Amino acid sequence: MPNLKVSSYLFICTLIMGTFMAIFANNWLTVWIGLEINLYSFLPLMSGSSNSQQKEGMMKYFLVQSVGSGILWLGIFSSLGSNLGSFIILTALLLKAGVAPFHFWFPGVMCSMPWAGCLLLTTTQKIPPILLISEMYNPTMTSLWGICALTALVGGIGGLNQTQLRAILAYSSIGHMGWIIAASLMSTMVSKLMLMAYMVSVSSIIGMMMIVQITMNSEMSMYSSTTPAYKITMCFLLLSLGGLPPLFGFFPKLMVLMELSEGNFIKLSLCLIMGSVLNLYYYLKILYGSFFSTFNKTLLKNKMMKPHYKLMTWMLFIFSLILSMIFVLPWLML
Repeated sequence: MPNLKVSSYLFICTLIMGTFMAIFANNWLTVWIGLEINLYSFLPLMSGSSNSQQKEGMMKYFLVQSVGSGILWLGIFSSLGSNLGSFIILTALLLKAGVAPFHFWFPGVMCSMPWAGCLLLTTTQKIPPILLISEMYNPTMTSLWGICALTALVGGIGGLNQTQLRAILAYSSIGHMGWIIAASLMSTMVSKLMLMAYMVSVSSIIGMMMIVQITMNSEMSMYSSTTPAYKITMCFLLLSLGGLPPLFGFFPKLMVLMELSEGNFIKLSLCLIMGSVLNLYYYLKILYGSFFSTFNKTLLKNKMMKPHYKLMTWMLFIFSLILSMIFVLPWLML
């Protein structure tokens, strides 16, 4: 993110305000206004760079979100309350959230963003449309089950041949959206738990990336000579995001699968598991490249961690352990 100025703090405040306005609105017009405030607060925060790729990504993001807003407006005022109106609104929200089959724009925008922009794009910009999709679900929307399965599989398959970490995290985000939406269709509490676990994991991972400014998968090996705390923390976070037991990212997914099994959604459960296994595969590929690949150590001259970064990695490591225990202990006591 560009150096923060007074205007940047103002836009951060309005971005948060727009997010909460969209989430807690009691009518669709207020939702639309909140989403627009969120959009027009996000754009200036990312527009301070002279990088042409970043400008292209921001233009793509603006166009996609504008189309989504137009479709949402059409759904609000054309056939509000009817099945057609609900379908149009759902389409708009899926496009805004980057959920399959409307995910085409998300990896490209992620790859053009600085790490701070990726952090916002995978967290604050995802929350309103995903929660709104959850709120508007009703049993007649059977298409959402197929969308959940497709999203999980796209997130798993799409990341297999990626080399840029931003693209890998983008497809990981797409896959997790399938899990979160599937959870919301069964239990609001489980979906919020799933969303929280995802946001904590991805925020921590991107925070670690910002420390060393990693851009390419092959460059992950450059931190293989950094502190053990950094390596262990990154390992924990990636495996947790992949849902490997007994890390805290596993338990929300287990709860989702239990809810789906009670509803006899076996095919959807299998699709979610397949997508998650593929996600875990390319997380393990990253870790393999980090710990076992050889790399020219002269590139580490300006990459070694400063004392306050070491403190940050230890804090993240301890935090990940605490979160793991929060989910593990209740299960051990059953």
